[in-house]
Parts: sequence; structure tokens; C-alpha cells
Amino acid sequence: MWASPRVVIDLLRFHPEIILTNGFHVWTIWALVVKALCNTRLVLLWQGVSPETGGEVGSLRLKFRRWASRFFDLAITNTTGGASYLKTVVGFPSPKVRKFVGEVACKDSFRKHLKQPLQVPQRKPIFLFVGRLIPGKGVGQLLRACALLARAGERDYSVLIIGQGSQTESLCELARKLEIEDLVQFEGFISYDLMRPYYECCDVFVLPSLEDTCGVAVVEAMAFGKAVLCSRRAGVSELVAQGVNGFLFDPENPGELAALLTQFIEHPGRVSRFGRNSEILMTQHSPARVAGVLSQMLCSTLGVSISDKQFNKERSLSASVQRPFTDVHSHFHPNSRPSHR
Repeated sequence: MWASPRVVIDLLRFHPEIILTNGFHVWTIWALVVKALCNTRLVLLWQGVSPETGGEVGSLRLKFRRWASRFFDLAITNTTGGASYLKTVVGFPSPKVRKFVGEVACKDSFRKHLKQPLQVPQRKPIFLFVGRLIPGKGVGQLLRACALLARAGERDYSVLIIGQGSQTESLCELARKLEIEDLVQFEGFISYDLMRPYYECCDVFVLPSLEDTCGVAVVEAMAFGKAVLCSRRAGVSELVAQGVNGFLFDPENPGELAALLTQFIEHPGRVSRFGRNSEILMTQHSPARVAGVLSQMLCSTLGVSISDKQFNKERSLSASVQRPFTDVHSHFHPNSRPSHR
């Protein structure tokens, strides 16, 4: 991705106290130049890590990350895996790495009305997948799990798949080959702002990823109060409370996923109960609250001053999330103890 060096001139005119970057790329190089010229603080907001994004040992990508890490003042990442990668592989000092879920969903960012009515599948419950149709997303495993249910005589449900990618045609063909094309509805690409009715109409969100840095669609589904079936290999799995708002599964095991799909088909009461729990969990991650915590984190860690008026406003927004996210689980499990922030 190309980024014009003119951005350096713009940044020098602006003279920011902090520059936030979401990765190691060309923009980061220009940010490093500005840091060297005017002592700006540099903060990495790291979504997470997967084999696709990690960079192999000895690769140019990893060498650049190790070199650049020496100049960052702070790194904030959504996942435990991301924090471990930054510390043990890239070489960030532990005090400079914070694990905090800063990637959130705002329901108000989705359009409330469509020009044309949504063609909702008739069979309930509706299982929804949203994402690119590529091998790493594991959609083929979801289809194979559905085929196992079909062979057992269970066809009273629907699967709604939104997205496109290199596997679009092969996945449609796989559904036909497995004789489940009547259960699966491929919607293709849907613009982000038009996603509201799809989240609202579904009963359970499914993320069968074989690898995923985070999985923001799960966060969006939880914000809409939906139960979740999530791959253990997705970074966002840390937000799923097992048996509370959803279940985790091995994406390489279609049989395990099929059994969990059955949990919601045969026990529809779990759909609403788990969905309510998702909504409760996500109250800890509203945009306003996360912004408050992040601003306070930047101030305390970097010693950057902001106006008293703004600080007081941010502090009031973040006061209710001083405890770790894992404490939210104790709302459902009183005997549980938080193990990490």
C-alpha cells in the first residue's frame, strides 16, 4: 500500500502529541519520521495475529516489525494472542504492551431501513455467517457440519452466508454436492451500512474460521444481542463466554460444530437466553466507554496531558469499566475469578 511522503509535511504542520497506527506499513514509516523530527509519541493499535498476518521467522516483514518496535511508546491489542506475539516474537518490552478490546460495534452505524424488503429464510433458527469467502474463514467446514445434520434427518433450520471471495463458486458447488442447497442461502457481498436487517433476522452467528486475527463480525452480532458459535482459533473467541452467550468449537471438527448447531435447533430457548447475555456482555464495550478507557490509558501510560474538561468527561465514561472484562463473566458465574485484563 503506497502512502505519499507528503503526509510527513501535513503531520509536521499539525504537530500531534500522539500518532496512532493500526499496523506495520508505509504509513508507519512516515509516522516514525515525524516522531524523530518532533518527538511525537507513537502508539500501535494491533487487531491481533494469525498465520496470514504474523510473518514467518526470518521474513522481511518480521525483520521490519522487530526494528520498528524499538520506536513505539505503547502497543494496545485486542487479544491475548496478539499481546503474546508482540512480546515474544516481535520483541516489544512487556510494559509497553496492553491487552484491551478496543474494536467495538455501534448499532447506530447501520442503516435502519432498506429500500427493498429482505428475503428472510423461512426455516428457523437462522444461522448467519458474515465474512470473506476464502479458505481461512472455514465456511466449507460449516457446510460439512450442515451435511452431517442433513444425513441425520435434521433439516429444520437455515444458513445465511454473506460475503464473497475466491471460494464463492466452489462453496456454492459444495452445497449442491452435499445436497444442502435448500438449507443454505448465499447473499453475496452486502455493504456494511446495510447489514442491520441481516443481524436482526438471524438467531445465531457462526464464525468457523481456521485462522482470524480478531473477527469483528462476532462483536457486531453480539451488539445486536445474538448467540454465538465461534472457532477457538479466532482472536474474538476471548469475548465468548462458554455456555453463557455461545459455544467455542474446533473448526477442523465438523462433527463438533454439528452438535452445537443442534443445541440451538432442539432448544430454541437458548437462542433468546444466550442473545440477552451477549447484549449484557457488550455493554462493557460501547464506543463511548472504550474511547474513555483508551484515552485514560494513553494519558496514564504516556504522560500526555489533555484539557481538564475533556479528561473529566472521558473519566466519567470509563468509570464503570475499570474492572477487567473477565469480571463480566462473574455476572453469570459468581465463583469465577478474572485471570487477565
